[in-house]
Amino acid sequence: MARAMHIFYKDLNFHHGIHDVAQTHRVLPVFLWSEKLNQGVDITPSIAYRLTWARLFNRQLLPEKCNLLMVYNIEEIVNLAMLYQVDTVTMLRHYEPAEREFQAELEVALKRIGITLKLYALYTLQAPEAVLKQNGEPYAVFTPYYNKWRKSLNRICLKKQAIRWLEQPVEPNL
Repeated sequence: MARAMHIFYKDLNFHHGIHDVAQTHRVLPVFLWSEKLNQGVDITPSIAYRLTWARLFNRQLLPEKCNLLMVYNIEEIVNLAMLYQVDTVTMLRHYEPAEREFQAELEVALKRIGITLKLYALYTLQAPEAVLKQNGEPYAVFTPYYNKWRKSLNRICLKKQAIRWLEQPVEPNL
């Protein structure tokens, strides 16, 4: 079976984005603590929560004889991808400028070694490029866009999808 690496960053749910690739690949879970994306950032409650989540998630993986690996930059992601011989790296698409730049740089680095980066929608129900006119251009008028979006949304929501959410940490005892 092929191997894929799924990178968790802000997406604190094991099955969000990973269930698609898990149908055809063995998945190596990786948590990104990017030096570039977190440079000069104080440990806010949001960041502390993500770190707590990573520790708790790692504990949930241990019975499966799996660890959540932590990486800090693109070079480590590339090295890990080569070490584990993955053919695909997946992560959820982020829309903030620094994160988009990071994902673009990651895509270039992975492409150099023949690995595909696949991004899934994060904050939106569908990625912005998922609803386009027949000629591939974005809509300029809202109503036709909305009608097409609504039809595609109905198709997505009618599919039965088994999604298991992780428990939210109530009182971390780390």
